[in-house]
Amino acid sequence: MVIRADDGGSREGELSNGGTDRGQLLLVGAVAIAIIFLALVVVFNTVLFTDSTSPTESLESAEEARSFEEQVRNDTRRIMYDVANETGAAPISPTPGGCSLSLATGSINNNWECYAADNISRYSLMMATSYADTGPVYVDVDVLDISMDSTELEAEIRVTYRTNDFSYTNTMVVTTSAP
Repeated sequence: MVIRADDGGSREGELSNGGTDRGQLLLVGAVAIAIIFLALVVVFNTVLFTDSTSPTESLESAEEARSFEEQVRNDTRRIMYDVANETGAAPISPTPGGCSLSLATGSINNNWECYAADNISRYSLMMATSYADTGPVYVDVDVLDISMDSTELEAEIRVTYRTNDFSYTNTMVVTTSAP
């Protein structure tokens, strides 16, 4: 092949100039890809941060805790009613020879109070087992005080509902009619 002097330059110069253009093009492309990559990282981190700080799980846990508390209130009232009125299943008797239960703040004065407190304690164990089987949830029902007079059976109980990111404890008084 013959190179003419009037064509404006040599092949070596053209190849050198074309190589420089290609290098600049590669550099611009690499910078553009890096900017796109960084933008995606920022968006992805924002999504993760928003998801991890979202109050949705805490709100759901609070509603579950309120639902649990209402269930405990109804079930405890029913347990106390059955014990006081000797309806339904026979009361589960504590150890022979008297009541061996001790309460956090009150005292047990008769067998019916002991039967009711014992049944509520057993109910608490069943609820704890049931909730633990569904996930990382701790529930507890503590009988703080219980009393029975001629018109009603009354129990002061503490309800605890705890998950990994939420904790709820409330004390309430549950009453039911006595025979």
